[in-house]
Amino acid sequence: MRRNTEGDPLMNRAIATVTGLFCLSQIALAADVRLPSVLGDHMVLQRETEVSFWGWAAPGEDVSVHPDWTNEAYSSVATDEGRWRVRFPTPEAGGPYSILVAGNNALTLEDVLVGEVWICSGQSNMEWTLGPGVGPGIANWEDEVASAYYEQIRLFDVPSTTSAAPQADCGGSWLACTPDTVKTFSAVGYLFGRELANELNVPIGLVSTNWGGTVAEAWTSRAGLAPFPAFVEDLDHLAGMAENPGAADDELERALEAWWVQLAEKDPLSREQGWMEARFGVDEEWGTMLLPAPWEPELGNFDGVVWFLREFDLPEEFLYQDLVLELGPIDDMDTTWVNGVLVGKTLGSGRHTMPRKYTVPLRVPRLERNVVAVRTLDTGGAGGFTGKAADLRIGPAAAEEPLSLAGEWRYHVGASLRELGAPPSRSWMHQNRPTVLYNAMLAPLLPLTIRGAIWYQGESNRTRAAQYRELFPALIADWRRSFGQGDFPFYYVQIAPFEYGNDVGEAAELREAQTLTL
Repeated sequence: MRRNTEGDPLMNRAIATVTGLFCLSQIALAADVRLPSVLGDHMVLQRETEVSFWGWAAPGEDVSVHPDWTNEAYSSVATDEGRWRVRFPTPEAGGPYSILVAGNNALTLEDVLVGEVWICSGQSNMEWTLGPGVGPGIANWEDEVASAYYEQIRLFDVPSTTSAAPQADCGGSWLACTPDTVKTFSAVGYLFGRELANELNVPIGLVSTNWGGTVAEAWTSRAGLAPFPAFVEDLDHLAGMAENPGAADDELERALEAWWVQLAEKDPLSREQGWMEARFGVDEEWGTMLLPAPWEPELGNFDGVVWFLREFDLPEEFLYQDLVLELGPIDDMDTTWVNGVLVGKTLGSGRHTMPRKYTVPLRVPRLERNVVAVRTLDTGGAGGFTGKAADLRIGPAAAEEPLSLAGEWRYHVGASLRELGAPPSRSWMHQNRPTVLYNAMLAPLLPLTIRGAIWYQGESNRTRAAQYRELFPALIADWRRSFGQGDFPFYYVQIAPFEYGNDVGEAAELREAQTLTL
């Protein structure tokens, strides 16, 4: 794990040999050295090259990085903005290693491997998961998932989000590849990584950063789009939003509040507080569903509100203390009650990969026949609970064995999106605006040292194939410039001959544009 070592006498002596004595005063602790999410325990570093390592500290703070495969330490001084960066050589493929990062405090990264690091990006064909999640899983997914024990393959999933300006960090963490972790990872990314691991016999790090239905310009930086007059107006508008994000947020919040009020009027169960603490078996219209799972194909391509109920008894030792209710990711939004008391909600777009974690106050639970009610809202594509069985649980924060809530839930279909109308969104801030995915889902990875990138996208640009002839090469050049690593390999898949609605040759023209990109 990423371990804070400032209280370990033995480690402190080791730190002294690297960085000298440092003060652990209250002032120093307020400016602890920090690392971005993509630098963490279980990560993979690119082999046999010079890699970048970076983070934040107090302005002027001395920071050193000491990988345990060498006796050398690599030092930097934090800038006026509090950023620091070092570069150091990596050995041949292998590990696990640890890396000590020391400044006013010290962090140790554990179980670090050295091998090949690849970015896996694009739209839904890259986002599509190995098992049910984004889509119903690939053919034969059960066998593929069951056999996915690869300690040498490590997975990092960037959460889907947007930004008007480049971000310095993102969520996510590195995980070893197991049936549990790979099930909801990019299928194309995993199968590519598995092929490399088997062929090269080296550790493989896969960084999945993708979003279904997105356009290439969303994945390109402002500098990369500078030659394209078609994007000037959008880029200028986004620049204004970056300067004053509060105004747009306030306007959106007011519109969303009004939309949820009218949802409560149109959705029958939302009007009845009693449904939120209903007892099972009182209504034959309630069906059963095993969770976690997306609700397709059970409900077809339904978009709208679906209610889920689960009754449970609590162990006596869990009473008279605050509990933590975890539900995993829910696609897209949820409002959650326990025994009729609202305990949490996650609203707004782009949060379908965010795990839900809510506090249940000690006054709410009882020993028997507790009811958790979850109102889910899907606005398009897959809907429902998309995490792992271990994600559904409740218990005290310190409980070693929380109570599992995975298994059979009752459900009831509510109002459809046709009745409700689409919820308000940032008309100038969604996943298909120029630069917004580069800013939020690629910029936080810079300047990670990588071997290359794989890309599966193009469907959403197929009506602008002539533009794609220039846009796609511009994206590739932009990424190479952004990562600062020259002409790293960039592999891509031509879009399939799918029968797109009303297609009169655009898909073929897009494939031609992809060919010309070579």
